[in-house]
Amino acid sequence: MDAVETASSLWQTYAATAVEPVKQVLAGPLADLSIEEPLLTGIAAAPSAALIARAALFVAKAALEILLVPVLQATAATPSLKSQQYTRGRRLGSGAYGAVFEGYKGDEDEPSVVIKETSAKAELVDGKVANFGLAELFMNRKLSLCGQGGAMARFRGHYYYGGDLCLVYQREGELTLAAAMGARDFPFNLEEALTGREADGEYSLQTRAALVRKIAKQVFGALASVHGWSVVHRDVKGANLVLAERERRFKLVDFGAAVDTVSRTNYDSRIQVFDPEFGPPEADLWKKTNGDAGGFVIGAGGRFDVFSAGLLVMQMCFPPLANGIGAKKLKTALERVGYDLRAWRETVEGKAGYEDGIAILDKHGGWALLEGCLREEPGKRISSAAAASSGFCRVF
Repeated sequence: MDAVETASSLWQTYAATAVEPVKQVLAGPLADLSIEEPLLTGIAAAPSAALIARAALFVAKAALEILLVPVLQATAATPSLKSQQYTRGRRLGSGAYGAVFEGYKGDEDEPSVVIKETSAKAELVDGKVANFGLAELFMNRKLSLCGQGGAMARFRGHYYYGGDLCLVYQREGELTLAAAMGARDFPFNLEEALTGREADGEYSLQTRAALVRKIAKQVFGALASVHGWSVVHRDVKGANLVLAERERRFKLVDFGAAVDTVSRTNYDSRIQVFDPEFGPPEADLWKKTNGDAGGFVIGAGGRFDVFSAGLLVMQMCFPPLANGIGAKKLKTALERVGYDLRAWRETVEGKAGYEDGIAILDKHGGWALLEGCLREEPGKRISSAAAASSGFCRVF
């Protein structure tokens, strides 16, 4: 089979296995997609069929991403759900750009959905116009269409109520990683929820290591899934990871600050949205220089998120860091030692709350993972996919 036949075969396979909404899209403009010979110049000379297959799949995937942009933009104003079907219940949380409620569909007795209410209108951020509500709608719809529902809260659809955009998600759980880390018995308080096994009450270092590594694998795995479809979250922190109880894993929520690097949706180099406690060094530099330097750039892609995820791993390993203030202190300490983890380690060795974490990272290759995540320059950090496949995250 030559390169063109291989590419066409892979495209048809992808189209056949895509989730139903994507099939509907493929039935339109891409139904008769043909991959031209010039696009595969050089690929045909590749040394292995695997490389040809990967390149062909990349071409097909890129074509799908480009096609989805006008489709999603053109249909955003049309609600996919009826507002009268849903009733909101108690407030679960709120932030700068919206509030989250448990929700009821119809006359059900128990809440089955989560409703996020956010402004449907553009607003001024640092003097520039932004619309985080529509941006979050775009990210949710794109990732759902591309089959990434397992990495994020499962999105059901949207409707408009008054001046608000209401995003509806399947209710999968309420416990955030931040809340779980706030408990004294973390991570043992998650043992049954993550493994299905009843906790035996023995707080062994082995069990602690296995749980921390499992959560790290889930976090980096979720990021790799969304990064693979050109979406950068830009607000990775414990409060934005929710435990899906039935699936026994943490999922990403709150894509209001996210960026799609293909369409540049929600990207404006003059507007930088991030949490100052968990943002990487380039985010801090943006604040320090009043926007003259640093900040997220398209070329850095998901490595912006990788730094924040590395901070989460540090928080899980070291109880004194397991809160927002702790993360901020850690960033300050890392900056002081030039982001040299070995030098940072020397400053905490022998201190209460650090011994077990050091042992976990020593035994399971965690330092190598963190050195790759917590580098000052974005281009020198490892990818989320590399982090998810690291030895530290290779746990079942």
